[in-house]
Amino acid sequence: MIRSYGHLKTKTSGLPDVLETCPVSEERSIATNALQSTFGGGQITTHHSLESIVYTTRSKAMPSASNMCRHSTRSLDYSSKANVPSRLDWVDHGVYYTYYDIHKESVTGHALADIAARAAFGVNQGTAVLGASGQAFINDAATRLRPDLTTVSVPNFLADIGDITSLVELWRKNLSLAKNLAGAHLNYKFGWKPTIGDLQQMVEGVTRLQEKLAAFEKSCGQIQSGRVTCLKENFTKSGEIAFDASMKCRWHATLDKVVTGYVVWRPQPLAVLSNFDRTLRGLLDTLGFQLNPRIVWDAIPFTFVIDWFFGVGAWLQTFSVDALELPIKYVDSYLQYHEKIHIESYTFYAPSLIPGNTQTGTATSGGWVTNETLFQRMPLFPDYATLAGLGWRMPTFGQTTLLVSLATVLKK
Repeated sequence: MIRSYGHLKTKTSGLPDVLETCPVSEERSIATNALQSTFGGGQITTHHSLESIVYTTRSKAMPSASNMCRHSTRSLDYSSKANVPSRLDWVDHGVYYTYYDIHKESVTGHALADIAARAAFGVNQGTAVLGASGQAFINDAATRLRPDLTTVSVPNFLADIGDITSLVELWRKNLSLAKNLAGAHLNYKFGWKPTIGDLQQMVEGVTRLQEKLAAFEKSCGQIQSGRVTCLKENFTKSGEIAFDASMKCRWHATLDKVVTGYVVWRPQPLAVLSNFDRTLRGLLDTLGFQLNPRIVWDAIPFTFVIDWFFGVGAWLQTFSVDALELPIKYVDSYLQYHEKIHIESYTFYAPSLIPGNTQTGTATSGGWVTNETLFQRMPLFPDYATLAGLGWRMPTFGQTTLLVSLATVLKK
């Protein structure tokens, strides 16, 4: 749920562009060095920088809440001087070329590389990241940061207790090596590891219950805050753009992005209960005995795979009713998005690549580098009422590995 903003403000700044003159290219006689003709020449921009910030003033209705902010920087640099020539010989025609125009051609090459790199990254960059999944991100952050006594779900543990005997089955003679290894991997990830973890969490939850309740009551009325990383990804792309058979631009680009969710809240007093009632409710909540539709969802085989793509389990959990609720009041919440794009390119010209062309020599430009950063802060309240909270995500590398193991085991 997007909050209302104050007035919109915009600021931009940047240093003057650095221009360099690219001399005209010359055609001369190999025998006499006499000038035959000239072509090309002009100016190119070898450095460009721009910075802009768009933000809103704080809302009068919520003066202590965060504001919207979008800060971007862009720089473009060329690593070579525009007056460095390349020599191309055309012995059959008795001429050679002092060739400067590769610098100008590389300007076009890098512009095309910039377009190609961004197209390769697609909607994985810019404000589209928060626009597409912002609500799901802040819902996830609020769910993970909200104070909760639950440490383990005993109902789910009991539902899975019948599968304990399968943990000791380490090898099946009638299965291939690949299926046995994949099964062992899944056995550890979804059998031994979570079972031992559940037992440890049961003991810790019961022994630390009173400590947690005392700490929550002590913090009542005080501002509490937390942050979680909702998304952290990086991509690498490379490509080549052909002007024609003799001239090409090669590029390499990286994209790094991080989404962080911030939530600020104020704990509220617990419901007035007797010590016995509060302790009993606290124990039930700690061990996961609650009205929680996620318990049913988690009991269905392979629903965890769906959760890797859509957060169905986390969304269902928002409708749970705790046995002992730790009430809070949201004060502020927002997402922060950091993005870095780095694009490099160079252009080269080799006339001999054209069939039948007897020119020798190559011309290679210097390297172009574009660096771009984006910071965006979006004030956003958790909203669990719509399916927008489900979101869409790509499985992590570890989850992809488990998918391969699962597919191997299930393959007939």
